Amino acid sequence: MLKEKLTDEEAWLWFVLQSPSLSAEFFWSDDSGNALRLWKFQWDFFDNEYDREFSFCARYVSKSWCAASRMFTFPFREPGETMFVTAAEGMHLDTLLTKFDTEVENSYIHQAAFGRVRIKPFYKRIAFNNAKIFARVPQRTGRGVKSIHAKEIIADEYQDFTPKAKSELIEVYKKASRRFISGVPETKSDPVIRKMTRNSRYKTWKFPRMKNPDWDDFLREEKIAEYGGEDTAEYRRNVYGEPVEELYSIFKKRILYSLVDTNTESPINKVYESEIYREEQTPENDVVFAPLNPQFFPRLYMGIDLGWVDAPTTIIIFGYTDAKYYLVRLYRLYRYEEPEKVRILKRAINFFDPILIGVDSSGAGTGTYQTLKAFSPKVYGIDVRKKIKVTKDKEVYWNDLSIDLVLQLVEKRKLVLPFDEELVKDWASASIEKSGERKVYSKGLHSLDAAKAIFSAIWIEKGGVSRQELQTFQPKVIKLSL
Repeated sequence: MLKEKLTDEEAWLWFVLQSPSLSAEFFWSDDSGNALRLWKFQWDFFDNEYDREFSFCARYVSKSWCAASRMFTFPFREPGETMFVTAAEGMHLDTLLTKFDTEVENSYIHQAAFGRVRIKPFYKRIAFNNAKIFARVPQRTGRGVKSIHAKEIIADEYQDFTPKAKSELIEVYKKASRRFISGVPETKSDPVIRKMTRNSRYKTWKFPRMKNPDWDDFLREEKIAEYGGEDTAEYRRNVYGEPVEELYSIFKKRILYSLVDTNTESPINKVYESEIYREEQTPENDVVFAPLNPQFFPRLYMGIDLGWVDAPTTIIIFGYTDAKYYLVRLYRLYRYEEPEKVRILKRAINFFDPILIGVDSSGAGTGTYQTLKAFSPKVYGIDVRKKIKVTKDKEVYWNDLSIDLVLQLVEKRKLVLPFDEELVKDWASASIEKSGERKVYSKGLHSLDAAKAIFSAIWIEKGGVSRQELQTFQPKVIKLSL
């Protein structure tokens, strides 16, 4: 059988289809709808011959895009073979698959090559040459990845896998010819981090947030305010991409992620609104609040975390119905001077008319809290630095108590969170870093601080707990599974 020789144009197209970096530039668009242009460091990151890669970097340096580009080119590189893609939780995997599916649908060639996607019982695409891409979460026990045989493995958000899932994945890795593992570093004591970063057979990618060309002094100051300082564990992990000392997670991530409503057509996701306002871009009178239908959420609760000019002032709204609290609004105000900020907060209180308002009155919030308290009798101030005197000899910090109140709602599944990846990742990263005998809570999680304030206010309004319960109160802290 004679085979026709490819023309130069066809040969170049086939070369592009096999190259993750060239395919991304040739077929993908950036957020503005223009042709994507890779950053300099991404060329080797996307396109290389390493068969074992360990990408533990800061956030927003294109780890997930790199994984999507490998999926995008797999059938053309490995006809008849199988790729397996996994991530710690469904929302992580959905983000990666959405990026991949979007780019496939935007390209006629790839639509024809990949065919239709199947999502039951798990994600599957079978290409024209019988190359297959499977994707599913591992589940707590790792059952979702057992007995997988694939030539290429992609595992995203590694830091959130359970120990059992990690151990099952190691067995899957052994069978694969090529492996790409990515995530944000957790602790220096993680045995897999120690092993892989010291193993010469693994190519270890370590990119700080500064590799992203959008990094500038403005963003640096914003991240310092967001994470509570350059010396905090969360700043070192998320900006420098460095593992830190022993961390203790506040929430069990498996439970927290189960509270996320991933149905984008659900009532909470349809009404959820998250906005960031900056004074230099949005004057005070242009800050807009969207109304909520009282039929869905007849009772509203507002939490406010008051920041300095550089740190955001955060407004969070929960709607209460069916014995659960639904997070339905999140507003962040950057760089508003005190008079403008106070007027916006008063307008929000009048607009939403919540039953209760919890305000973090510590630090920068003291003066603003007094103003809001005089404005509305519904306002409760929570100073997390102060203690509650329990007995003559024992006191409990408000911070410990307020965190425990949120934790109890999470564990009892009384919270429903919207499909907002950034918000949920922030809450999932809430941690305590041990510094000798001292506990250092992760800073900069302003939406969680606002939630702590409102649930503390609700607790006060309901009469708190008995003195006997306070005497035995201990903050619930869950050690990270390593």
